[in-house]
Amino acid sequence: MVTRAEFYARTRAYLADARERADVAEIGERDHLLALGIVDSLRMVELIAFAEDCLGVEIRAEEHDPEVFSRLATIYDVFGAESSGGGAP
Repeated sequence: MVTRAEFYARTRAYLADARERADVAEIGERDHLLALGIVDSLRMVELIAFAEDCLGVEIRAEEHDPEVFSRLATIYDVFGAESSGGGAP
């Protein structure tokens, strides 16, 4: 199981590398990734695939409000719980 801190660190590193911007590594867990221009629709699909791999869960994006994927915290809140066997809140 990936802890919240590990998920945040891995995802920040992934986004920084994908965006080729070091400042992305400093985003907060509640920062809005779309509003800040860190992800767009294409990068969002890639981020969901990354989260699946990182958390070891299948994410059916069409079953969730798009806002779930706009912040690191909400991604972990919903799918990190699934990876630990707790189910979505």
